[in-house]
Parts: sequence; C-alpha cells; structure tokens
Amino acid sequence: MKLELEVYRDMLRHALQEAPNECCGLLAGRDDRIFRIQRCTNALASPVRFSIPPPELFRFFRSLRDRRQEFLGIYHSHPDGDPIPSIRDQEELHYQDPGYWIIALKSDQPVVACYKWKEPGLAPQEFEIVESTVLPQAE
Repeated sequence: MKLELEVYRDMLRHALQEAPNECCGLLAGRDDRIFRIQRCTNALASPVRFSIPPPELFRFFRSLRDRRQEFLGIYHSHPDGDPIPSIRDQEELHYQDPGYWIIALKSDQPVVACYKWKEPGLAPQEFEIVESTVLPQAE
C-alpha cells in the first residue's frame, strides 16, 4: 500500500484540527496507491468514537464511480490513545476490503498505523509514504 505524502499530511492536519475529538475520513486511489482524501464530519463529535454521516458516504461513493477510483481506506484519529484498533473500532468495522488507518496524537509526534481485515480481526498492514503525483482532491 502506498500513501501519497500530501494525503498523509492532510490526514495529520485533520486529526490535529479536530482534537480533542476524533476526526474521520475516506481515502481513494488506484492500484493500492492512495492519492485522494475526503475529510468527513464526525457526526458524534466525540473524543472516543466516530460516525460518518450517510450523505457524506453516498457522495464519496458516487464520486468514486465518476472518477473511476477505488475505495482504499477509512481513517480516524485517537486523540489520546495509541494507533491500535480499539475493541469498539473492530466491532463497528463496516468495510473489510479497504485499509483502516489510525492517527494517534498521544505523543509529541503523531503516529499513523494501517490495518487490514484478516479473519478474525484487523492485522497490521505495511505502507509506504511516497511523493505525491496528483494533488489530493477533497470535496
């Protein structure tokens, strides 16, 4: 999995801007290369949970078809925790194919981790941050 640098930076900015609440968003691209970020609203406005409003999900999935892109990830932050999926994160996981990204803000430097669904739960997924070839297209 490759994550373009500008998307990575925008994920970090989003997490810092939304703290102390969790941020959340969606990631798109092609061929295991993420080059588009879609920031979303955390409808719960909570420091320990997130929920993306259905209209934002519908717009995102419609845009995937229009742009011929793939749904490659969902991200959220842990403002006061580690970059490890919580029990709640695993119980509320609705999509098993895309990467599941967590941005931890507990230390001085944010830490980003990625996971993929692997029976019976989420398993760490290696990723590489690469130079951006396309600017992220937020909506």
